[in-house]
Amino acid sequence: MAEGLNLAQSDEWNKYIGFRTIFKKHPTEVALLPTFSTRVTLFDNHLSSLEDLVPDKNVNSTGATIDKNLKKKAVGAYYEDTCQLTRNYAVDTENNTLEKSINYTESSIVHLKDVEVYPRIVAINALITPLLDEVAFKPNNITAKTLSDGLALAATFRDSLHINQLIQHGQNVAGNNIDELLIPLRADNHSFNMQMTWYKKHANEFYQLYDEVNRINQTGNSITRIQGNVLIKGTTAPIAKAVISNLELERTVTADLLGHFVMEKFLSGLAQYTVSAQGYQPLTVVIKTVRGESITHNFELEPLL
Repeated sequence: MAEGLNLAQSDEWNKYIGFRTIFKKHPTEVALLPTFSTRVTLFDNHLSSLEDLVPDKNVNSTGATIDKNLKKKAVGAYYEDTCQLTRNYAVDTENNTLEKSINYTESSIVHLKDVEVYPRIVAINALITPLLDEVAFKPNNITAKTLSDGLALAATFRDSLHINQLIQHGQNVAGNNIDELLIPLRADNHSFNMQMTWYKKHANEFYQLYDEVNRINQTGNSITRIQGNVLIKGTTAPIAKAVISNLELERTVTADLLGHFVMEKFLSGLAQYTVSAQGYQPLTVVIKTVRGESITHNFELEPLL
């Protein structure tokens, strides 16, 4: 495990180091697709920022501004490729209205006023959602989950606007900073995954090398995953922003606006989980996970009387 990283962070670190190795050994393939090459340069800068932090595990934060800007950048990076692929589809189908409406890049989203970001993402999702069932659109690999995950990123940014004044400047927040520096790397990974559909057709050997790093990272023998939904007890109604904690490993994730959560890359076995949400009675359960496998488990919370 890399010094200063917990198990999940170390697992991500190893994957990103693997990506960098592949990209450096295959510069010709990287250069084949200009948008991919540009993203690789950003990725290398993001990874270098993480490497600068990890050895001493201790930096001074400039406070809420760093946190807010990273979250906003993550939203922009996530939607740049989604919008680009949708725009390509619009061009191919001669849908001029859609082509103009979906013309967003990472830069244009980052330069929006903070309060405009979440409503704009809602509008972008509304443009794309009707396309999901169209046969010609499916090869883009944009799904309802793609949009849900993107909306969750936007919601995280929106929520940070309300709490950032609570973060003190100069506070020692090494662990939090590592998590924040992983955000743009995850956005890079998402971009790579989407653009790999092109490499699968035009440079399949390069695609296979990349895919192997992703596959090994996601299915390692000591790694497992739990996902599901947090619901109001006795119903199918979701509870947004519920907090799910694995007490043994001190791992915590937050459900998205649809109540969906994913916790991954942790050691398997029996573990106690707590689930809490404002306005509901907290729940504590013990769940057994199996090494290297993914399980689905829904949590149901009772409203407070």
